[in-house]
Amino acid sequence: MAESKKIELETLCRYCRRTEVKSVKYEKCESTYHPSCITRLKGVKSNSESNLICCESSKDNDEVLKYCVNNDVYNIQTEAKNTITTESSKIDLMIEIIQELEHRNQVLIENNQLLKFKISVLERNVCEGIPESEGRQNHSEKTYEQMEYAITGNDVNVNDQPNRIRNPLGNTETDDPKRTRNKEINDEASNFTNKIIKPTIVENEGKWNTIQRRNPRKLQQTLLGTCKVTNRDKNFSVQEKEAWFFISRVKEHVTENSIENYIKHKPGFEKVSVEVKELLFEEKKGKLKSFLVKVPFERKDELYIPSFWPENVGIGRFNLQLYKNKCPNNTFLYITNSKTIFAHKTE
Repeated sequence: MAESKKIELETLCRYCRRTEVKSVKYEKCESTYHPSCITRLKGVKSNSESNLICCESSKDNDEVLKYCVNNDVYNIQTEAKNTITTESSKIDLMIEIIQELEHRNQVLIENNQLLKFKISVLERNVCEGIPESEGRQNHSEKTYEQMEYAITGNDVNVNDQPNRIRNPLGNTETDDPKRTRNKEINDEASNFTNKIIKPTIVENEGKWNTIQRRNPRKLQQTLLGTCKVTNRDKNFSVQEKEAWFFISRVKEHVTENSIENYIKHKPGFEKVSVEVKELLFEEKKGKLKSFLVKVPFERKDELYIPSFWPENVGIGRFNLQLYKNKCPNNTFLYITNSKTIFAHKTE
């Protein structure tokens, strides 16, 4: 009550709208002003230190009243804006809280469904190994045991239930036996399933053979000799290494001699031994030809350069096994110690 009286006794300046400690009263409208605010008013004359004389011109008086009204309206508008912003912020906060609660509720629903599914799977696994008659009997016995334990095991009376709900300590006392009982039921179910599954396992009564693991055999790379043979040791020599090339996408009018002459006309190949053979395929598509080109092994890098061959001619290493699979049935390719020969089969 003292605070409300204090608020009612407080007066505000008509010009600056602040509380007044020392004020000057206006004669006609009985409004009060700070002494410092009187100097800002137009057309006001002071009669004494505590009173003001009315304006001589009504125009100045109207301006003062209009300013006071506008100032009151501005204060009301600012207060309304502040209340609107606070209320809108409260609404946004409530919306966020509701969304968070809905999300948590959805998580609880999903967890509940998962627990129901696990319980159904456990019950199905327990019932699969039990005969139909025994399963029904055991199920009824278990439910009876649970009901009997719920009534007699905890010594809970019907009349004590309201007190147990109101008293939080009563809930904590009854939770522990239920948890232990549920754990015992789960252990019994798991032991029962293990007893059913174990006899189905048949042990191997035969003898066991111990096999020693062998390390993978490493293939040793073939080494090539590098010693130069003199005239005295010419009887002991080997065939020179050769590089075989597969030349494809050659036009129909090209022959073996034309390819051989083309290679020998290149600088550095005048005295090089070159052998060219046309390849025949069983399933040939188009009129383009393919050839086998054989040169000394040390000249292979020069034949791999694309600028060595005409435009759009295919170059690659010759695959002998692939050609044997694709060559016609009446011809085959075999190698002697000096030449590569095409021959016909003799049936």
